[in-house]
Amino acid sequence: MISFTEILMGRAELDDLSPEIRANIEVLHERINKLRKAYGKPMKVNDGFRRAKDTPKNGAAKSNHLIGAAIDLDDDDNGTLMTWTLANLALLQEIGLWIEDPRWTHGRGSWMHFSVIAPKSGKRIFVPSSSPAPAPKIWDGKYDSAFDKSAA
Repeated sequence: MISFTEILMGRAELDDLSPEIRANIEVLHERINKLRKAYGKPMKVNDGFRRAKDTPKNGAAKSNHLIGAAIDLDDDDNGTLMTWTLANLALLQEIGLWIEDPRWTHGRGSWMHFSVIAPKSGKRIFVPSSSPAPAPKIWDGKYDSAFDKSAA
C-alpha cells in the first residue's frame, strides 16, 4: 500500500500541516490505496504533497498537490498504468478520483496524475494546460462522459 510517508515525500510531517491539508491527505491516502488494491501491483509515487517551493518548473501554481489532494504515480514507457486506468474509469468514478489527460503526463516522462478534487470542468479526465500535449498520439482523448458524473 502507499504510505503517508510516500505521499508526504519528506516535505512535511502530517501533524505539522493545517487541518484542511491533513484532511485532504487522509482522503487521498484512502482513495489511492483503493485504486492500488484494485491494480494489484506496486505503485511508485513520483510526487505527492508539495509546498510552493517544491513546485517543478512548469508546474501549476494552484496545483492540488499544494493542498494534499493530488498524487503522481510512476508509469512505464508502455503506459501500463495509463492503459489500466483508462479501462477502469468506473472504478475511478466509484472511488472519487480524477486524472489529468495522459497526453500531458506522458512524453516528458511517464506518470499518472490523480486528484481527489474534481476539476472546474467536472471531467473525469481533464486537460491540465493550454500548452500542446507532449504525447498527442498516446491516446485519442475519447471516453464516455457518463464517467464525469460523481458516483451515487
